[in-house]
Amino acid sequence: MGATWWPALLLLNVLVGIVSAITISGARGGVNPQTGERPVRKDLTKLHWSGPEWDLYILSLKAFQEEDRSELLSFHKIAGIHGYPYVSWDGVEGTNNAGYCSHGSTLFPVWHRPYLAMYEERISRHAQRIANLYPQNVRGKYQQAAQNLRIPYWDWANDPRMPRSVTTPELNINSPNGMRTIPNPLYNYAVRPSAEEFFPNDMLSQYPVTVRTPNDDGESQIESIQRTLISIGAHIRINTYQLLAGETNYTVFSTDSLPNRGGSYNNLENIHGLVHVSVGGSGGHMTYTPWSAYDPIFWLHHTNVDRIVALWQALHPDSYVQPLVNSGTDFIRKAGTMEDSTTAFAPFRDPSNQFYNAMTSRNTRSFGYTYSEIKDWGVSKQQLTTNVRREVNRLYNRASSSNNSKRSPKFSARAVPHHHHHHHHHDYDGVIKHKRMPNLAQDTLDDLKNLNFKLLDFLEDIGKSSLLDFVKLGMNNLKKQWVLNVRANKFAISHAYRIFFFLSEPPKESCDWSYAPNLIGTFASFASSQDSPANMTRDMYGQIPLSHVLALLQSSELIYDLDDDTILPLLEKHLQWRVQDLTGKVIDSGEFSRSSMDGSQELQITIAKRDVVPLADDGAERDHFPTLSDWKVFKDITHPAKKVAACKPRYAVKS
Repeated sequence: MGATWWPALLLLNVLVGIVSAITISGARGGVNPQTGERPVRKDLTKLHWSGPEWDLYILSLKAFQEEDRSELLSFHKIAGIHGYPYVSWDGVEGTNNAGYCSHGSTLFPVWHRPYLAMYEERISRHAQRIANLYPQNVRGKYQQAAQNLRIPYWDWANDPRMPRSVTTPELNINSPNGMRTIPNPLYNYAVRPSAEEFFPNDMLSQYPVTVRTPNDDGESQIESIQRTLISIGAHIRINTYQLLAGETNYTVFSTDSLPNRGGSYNNLENIHGLVHVSVGGSGGHMTYTPWSAYDPIFWLHHTNVDRIVALWQALHPDSYVQPLVNSGTDFIRKAGTMEDSTTAFAPFRDPSNQFYNAMTSRNTRSFGYTYSEIKDWGVSKQQLTTNVRREVNRLYNRASSSNNSKRSPKFSARAVPHHHHHHHHHDYDGVIKHKRMPNLAQDTLDDLKNLNFKLLDFLEDIGKSSLLDFVKLGMNNLKKQWVLNVRANKFAISHAYRIFFFLSEPPKESCDWSYAPNLIGTFASFASSQDSPANMTRDMYGQIPLSHVLALLQSSELIYDLDDDTILPLLEKHLQWRVQDLTGKVIDSGEFSRSSMDGSQELQITIAKRDVVPLADDGAERDHFPTLSDWKVFKDITHPAKKVAACKPRYAVKS
């Protein structure tokens, strides 16, 4: 199937564009066209301490947000390209009830590249104008900073917490008129949706400004978001590293909608969606595709997504977009359309007035920026790949400080009573069976209670462990990598949703699930704020890593190894999952996992593993990656979970 009308529509748009169109070249200051040397996009936390660049970035973003909303290049109109209000931009017509953004497609990562470049170009122009307003004694310093200024990123794979500069309502900035305290343009944006602009009357239309995980008073709950992000920090770090180090096929890497992907369910689109939903939470703008670009954190998030793409491209330069039918509908194309590397990235035109595509958006050099890990001038392709490997290991797989097979006193003090530390024998290959010590691979919950052992006492250590604690246990460097592979219908229920995975019973109060102490990982759907039609089906794929939890169990001597006959019984006995939609309503998991209209399951959870030759902790330079075997997929373990009490649903639209 597929639409046959959209090429003609695009041709019409091209003919209209010949008369007058906005073109995108990106920020060009500081670029050496001969060598390719160009300014870097910086981590937001580093930019914060950069002095003039930081001042200019904040003042430029503020000015950008305050532009006349009717102007095509205003923040408001550019944010609207991604979703609401589903109207044409710069005369590029479409017929579908969606934004221009590409999701459910291998074009997803690189469609956003010219989008970010347009945003960056606007920031750069404001910065150059503002720099000229500074007093003469510092003007030159600010003018130079304006030339090199590029938009920053939030590296959630390195530190999952939102940076402080995103969470405070006001900032102190050195303006052309001296130090000033100003409203923080990274904190929110006054979207002020109106019926005249065809915004929907959904639950987000009640808010005058963008919100993140709002409470009943429409206030962003920063502490709750931070707890949620910390709880998935290891999950995001593992999946990001494994994508960069272990996935060599761009199609598998890029999209959450590729079927027939073997055991490789991990992908960038799924990680990206989890961050969206973790920030937006129940009823926040970031949770919903059509609203998300109005939240200023969207641009920090997507700049990091682009950075992950650029890192992957430097590591795997020969794999790229191949022809594939898309799964997501956008303003121009319906689901079921064949796409390839020449498919137009409407509405973005290059300086020659042609629509960008995957080929013309392939390199960051085309848009005048790079990232600090990717200095691709004056080096061979092979040396660049080696340099980037070294940087990826430094960021996401640092050498562990201890052997993860040895018990860490921090984790074992409460979990294993000291008088049970001795007198053990091997009940079956590899698993320690103490005379009176619990064994998670064999014991049921009743067994554990009889042994006077509270599983949650140990499991609380998962929630109390920082990302650094898991790094010290070598979670990205275990000899076996175990995961849960998840396939779910994005439209299984009428709202966007999350599936939470726990080791043992989750908290009774579902509001606490996103940061429960025994939370293993989260699977999220990133969708519209409008109800989905009941007959829609679109499978999406994602992976829940288990390495951080298994490293913790192994360090506490609750499991002795990572073999099949240890891990499979452990998961079958103690793994639980729950479903909650993004209004806060708990969904009966039996109903959720029922068969869909075409006879397939709405949800399928399988266990998979692969063997790893890890990096040596011998002080040697880490300029290579672990060696990975193929995935071995085990049985389907999807089963209905118990009904539990729900949070108060956040349905109501205030009048």
